[in-house]
Amino acid sequence: MDNRTPRSAASEPGETPPDARRLATPPSARYGATGVDAEPGPPRSSLARDVAVAAVLSLIGAGAIVLLGGVLSQTTGLLAVAGIGGIAVGRAMRGEATDDPGRSMRTAVALILALDMVALGNLGTWAFALSEGGVLGPIEYLLETFGPLVPAEIAAGSIAAWLASR
Repeated sequence: MDNRTPRSAASEPGETPPDARRLATPPSARYGATGVDAEPGPPRSSLARDVAVAAVLSLIGAGAIVLLGGVLSQTTGLLAVAGIGGIAVGRAMRGEATDDPGRSMRTAVALILALDMVALGNLGTWAFALSEGGVLGPIEYLLETFGPLVPAEIAAGSIAAWLASR
């Protein structure tokens, strides 16, 4: 009987035998975008998804303005809410989409959504005041109650969205 080990057996644990079959590419390569040499990049999203996320964040910011200015009757923090909401909207529009129309279009959409956030928030605050027995129109109410704070909210939200989207 021959005392030699078979050719296919490894001499040390964990060592592969010299004649072991090798695959041309690892099995996991089929899950890559273009194969073995593909480097993973940042996840890419679509413009529609980015706009949808920014719109939801805009609605959340508007709700926070209604909660703070209407339900809690506080003016302290409204500028911060408008600014933070603008930053959130701008950051959501900052992503690199596969169907990207350009940075200026993304910035314009971020500005529009930030303006909508402040406008809806203040109209919601007025609507809450009406439900509490108010009789003034929206412009009269906002000027009487908040004065120059509403234009300052518009500026804070817009500037924050513009800077965050760039």
